[in-house]
Amino acid sequence: MAALRSLSRSFQRAAPLFSRYAPAASFSTAQFKVCINGGAGGIGQPLTMLMAMNESVKEVSVQDVSMAAVPPAGVAADLGHLEFPSKVVGYATDPKVPATEQLEACLTGCNLVLIPAGMPRKPGMTRDDLFNINADIAKGVVEACAKFCPEAVVGIIVNPVNSIVPAMAELYKKKGLDPLKIVGVTSLDIVRANKFVAEITGKSPADIEVPVIGGHAGVTIMPVFSQDPISATISADKIPALDKRTQDGGTEVVEAKAGKGSATLSMAYSGARFGNKVLKGMAGTPTDECAYVASTVTDLPYFSSKVTFGKTGVEKIHPVGALNSYEEGRLKEAQRSTRAWNTSQGSERNSGAVQRPRAAQPVAGSRGENPGNFSPEKEEEVQSSQTVFCYCAKGISRSSSLVIAPLAAVVLAEVSLRSEEEHADPATRTERSQELPLLDEESNSLFLLLRGMTTVSFCEGPPPLAWLRSRLAAIIAANPWLSGHLRRNGVNDAVSLRFDAAGATREVQLLGSVNISSSTPYEVISQQISGSCAEVRPGLVCLQNSSEPLIRVSLCDGGFRDEFALIVSISHIVADGHTYYKLFEMLTQNVELTSLNPRRKVHFNQKRIQAVGQRQYDFIYSPQYVLNCLSGKLLYGKPRCRAYLVNSERVAEIKASQIKEHPDVPFVSTNDVLTSLFGRLIDARVCSMAINFRNRIAGICEDDAGNYQGLLCLGPKDFAEPASIRRLLQRGGTTGIYHEISNGADAVTPAPDFWQTLKSRLAVMTNWAFNQPQLEQCRMLLHLPHFDLEEVNSDMAVIFRPRAGELAVLTFLKDLDMDELVKEADGILGRPLSPEVFREKKSGCGLHVLQWVPLLFGERLQIYGVQHN
Repeated sequence: MAALRSLSRSFQRAAPLFSRYAPAASFSTAQFKVCINGGAGGIGQPLTMLMAMNESVKEVSVQDVSMAAVPPAGVAADLGHLEFPSKVVGYATDPKVPATEQLEACLTGCNLVLIPAGMPRKPGMTRDDLFNINADIAKGVVEACAKFCPEAVVGIIVNPVNSIVPAMAELYKKKGLDPLKIVGVTSLDIVRANKFVAEITGKSPADIEVPVIGGHAGVTIMPVFSQDPISATISADKIPALDKRTQDGGTEVVEAKAGKGSATLSMAYSGARFGNKVLKGMAGTPTDECAYVASTVTDLPYFSSKVTFGKTGVEKIHPVGALNSYEEGRLKEAQRSTRAWNTSQGSERNSGAVQRPRAAQPVAGSRGENPGNFSPEKEEEVQSSQTVFCYCAKGISRSSSLVIAPLAAVVLAEVSLRSEEEHADPATRTERSQELPLLDEESNSLFLLLRGMTTVSFCEGPPPLAWLRSRLAAIIAANPWLSGHLRRNGVNDAVSLRFDAAGATREVQLLGSVNISSSTPYEVISQQISGSCAEVRPGLVCLQNSSEPLIRVSLCDGGFRDEFALIVSISHIVADGHTYYKLFEMLTQNVELTSLNPRRKVHFNQKRIQAVGQRQYDFIYSPQYVLNCLSGKLLYGKPRCRAYLVNSERVAEIKASQIKEHPDVPFVSTNDVLTSLFGRLIDARVCSMAINFRNRIAGICEDDAGNYQGLLCLGPKDFAEPASIRRLLQRGGTTGIYHEISNGADAVTPAPDFWQTLKSRLAVMTNWAFNQPQLEQCRMLLHLPHFDLEEVNSDMAVIFRPRAGELAVLTFLKDLDMDELVKEADGILGRPLSPEVFREKKSGCGLHVLQWVPLLFGERLQIYGVQHN
């Protein structure tokens, strides 16, 4: 606290330098409200502090998302102790809810809004990528400003300023508002130029004011040294190097920070300099500052030059002024480059590209340090705690606009894709289109409620962005059905998959922010991924909205370690676990690409029912089964999640013993051993074991894409020992009929009746251990299946491979303590997997009634992964 007070006083004593930008004494009675969107991040926190120290400010709203690393309320509480009259209020927003529905209290009455929310440009990204991402982030805030504080000056710090400002200004125009309320903050270029001149001349920076015109990226940044008396004394031969250093100031900082951060503090200082000048003008003292605005100074529609701020904001835009010969040449260069930004992403093309449905408006997110070891591009970076690149395949057989849901700290928006083939003749596109009926179960109304199958893989090393982009493009080229969409057949109400066989728009790059790592608790990982832009939406949503992608590949680079997360999600309606891991292996490893067959084998519909039994098939979808799951959820809430490594040596011993004791069983699998163990440990009445029917049912092959799986219902006698399970599988492989549920006494009995089912313990065993998890060029730290804990409705165990060469079991139990049960596991389950991830976390006594009611009406259903034995 003493250090903070000392810093505050030092800042006050920083006259004559900062006094140039501080409010005039005459407006000490004027009271302004300022909002910092993304105020809990690396730029946002110091910027909020500097604005709170302005004695003309009565209130500062610091807004960030609810899952930000530092809660906005905490930032507000910390700054609330400063010796200044301003009140600081924190606003935590839900990124899943439109900004216009949450920011009323935050923005109402604001005079100035500063937006340091946004993402840095990363290797492999084009400036179009950066624009599409950050324009969407800014757009939610700007739309909320238009609604709640239309007279406020909106300072755009988010990059690329050269393109975001035109897009947002055009948005204001369409709403009938003044586009000059949208102002690009380029003050950091001025601050750097002033400091660099001071270093060369030995003068005080307080006596130097170098205008910087043009734009805010690379060569568009043009310091006019000849217009400052002190700078004009520098010899002409030193000017080009000084000019270049001003352009590349961001790179200088990032290199000095060894890639672990960027210009957060100097950007916050510059943002406060800009903000204080705007407020000084509003208080009645006209004040000049260079800024990027809608302009007629040149032939460009948007340009940075000296602007006078008055009571209503921008009052006058000044001409460029006299230039020397070097500067005239630089002006032409800056104009050419700025024109490219304006036309490629600004008012002439993309002002409409960031428009979206109301439900997809973004909420500004937290900005922290520069993630990973990336170096910046020419743009001044605005940083996030972690960055997510999300690739979504989408077909070109119709308009390819993607409405992307939020990922943790940032809500993304609609991105319109364009390709030459989109403009092809409609008849030609129709000829190329294929429409394939799906399996009966894939059209089942309950099955359509399933979320996408998703895994998260934490890896060490530089993120292989180029590899993933090229592999995904190649996979979609070989499997164009992944870029298709679901549609309902009007004749029999069945669901079909429609796609363009000739080609597809293979990927779209987006960004979000999420705070997860290989040490994040599983419950937090689950919360952040569920419903985010990294997760494919439930089948019903994809069916209702044909623009929803069926596959999403997201790359989240780490904030504090050389670590990143790869999140791969594929619609469960078009893929089971076998199909998922076929595609996952092709994406992550240098293996031969395969064209999977999306054409469904319709005979499988009846063959599956014959294999598992009609009564058993119906049992899984029966009212009593659903009520059993819901009653457990009502009583116990979210399940407790644990994971243990499998003791392969002990499993081998049990296999050998089983084969010796049962001569009719020549083989026992690890899946048999673990399923038997889980059913016995929890004393299940029915254990539903997922089974992959490829190569078990005639005509269903390895390369057939779809849900060729089923749940084999096992009773206590069936899973009493591993050999019993294997015996059933052997019989099914011979006869095509596996087994019905036994009660432990009779060989075959019907499924439990209604009341018996309600009071019985039901379990699910599923296997996701298809291949060794690896990622080219990286080391796999941890690979995890993702399940939404709110939707795991029965006791469940998942076999998976957390790393190459390892096998683990992930358990979800309602009321049992797996840590105690594992002591009775006969040594099969070894040490806990990643205790920091699967740590104990106290939970409430169950769901609230309003949470439970939607489940009762079938709006959610547990995800059953499709697996093999």
